Amino acid sequence: MDEEVESAMLSVFVHLAPILQNVPGGHWPFVFDVLEGVLDRAKGEDVDDASSDSDSGSKEGKEGGEEDGATLVGLARALRLVIVLEDLAKRNKSLMEEWKERRMGVLTTIRDLGVLGNDSGKSLSAPRSACRELVLSIVQHLPESLIDQDTLPKMCHLIEDPSPKVQKMAYELLRAAARKRTEYFVIEAGVDTESVVKSTLPEELLEIVQREVNFGFVGQAAGEGEGGEGEGAEAQGENLFGYLLGWMLVFDLFQDASFKVKASYIEQLRNLDLVVGHFIPAFLSILRLDHGLVKAFKLEPWGVDKFYVELYNPGSPHALRVLTAHVYYRALLTVPSLVHAWVLDTKDRQLTGALTAYTAAHFSPVLIRAELEHPPPPLALRV
Repeated sequence: MDEEVESAMLSVFVHLAPILQNVPGGHWPFVFDVLEGVLDRAKGEDVDDASSDSDSGSKEGKEGGEEDGATLVGLARALRLVIVLEDLAKRNKSLMEEWKERRMGVLTTIRDLGVLGNDSGKSLSAPRSACRELVLSIVQHLPESLIDQDTLPKMCHLIEDPSPKVQKMAYELLRAAARKRTEYFVIEAGVDTESVVKSTLPEELLEIVQREVNFGFVGQAAGEGEGGEGEGAEAQGENLFGYLLGWMLVFDLFQDASFKVKASYIEQLRNLDLVVGHFIPAFLSILRLDHGLVKAFKLEPWGVDKFYVELYNPGSPHALRVLTAHVYYRALLTVPSLVHAWVLDTKDRQLTGALTAYTAAHFSPVLIRAELEHPPPPLALRV
């Protein structure tokens, strides 16, 4: 069957699926065959930005762009059909019986699509960006069997995507991937008596939290300086949002980790000087503690123990600062020894005094409450 015809049929299936869901017959296998064909073709082809490596004025470049564009259009239609099928199958047992035979294979193909690849240094075309959003709207709720210990390093670059919507959906997937990675290391640490398997934070994630990020624009965007508006500030906000999500994932990796795995993670953070040399200076700058306690961001109206990433609004003047405060709270909860090391090593007594007072006022009460609500397990269980 012609590729253009298959692509057009998928667009029709999206609208027909709700009507056909209760109609008996052999139509669903045909629909699934067309869907799988388009997805397999998209996976097999390099659907990169149109003719990015070709002369845009050449005939070959135009033809290559048209082919890539057609592939992306077909992929987008296939992804929309999967979203519709997933939604309908939740409420229709007969459709679920038909769909579950193909579902895992389809989701695996979508998970492995090149559109989720690392596009660092390249600008995404609008069609490719739209396909990435559609893919993430599906894979952010992948079955656990399709997530393994390597999912996080393979996909953590997605939190640096230019689209905040993509960043938020990617975080939902990567948080589950972080849990899966730590679960793998906990099991390995329990049976590996010779320490062959090393529990490590992914290098790809550590690269993100080591990046140099401009923090000064945050105050400007909140009206505390000049020139905070415009595309430049918006792009920097996305960059900082991805940086903070990177730290969220670092601390997510500590959840439900055994003592041995946590010790390995902490050693890696200490050796790379990530908390002392990168995160604490960022926290001080974003919340203006480096300007003194009087000029520091007022946290009284905000809760620091919770932050709902899915509700993050890049247009809010205080969103990044509240998120930064939450990440600092998680640092205090997860790696307090590394934060304390910064306090001991810093020669600026005025700065350490400001941080200590700020922490005591806004973080200590919720930290104490968290410890009382979730006491540590008995020593015998800390394997």
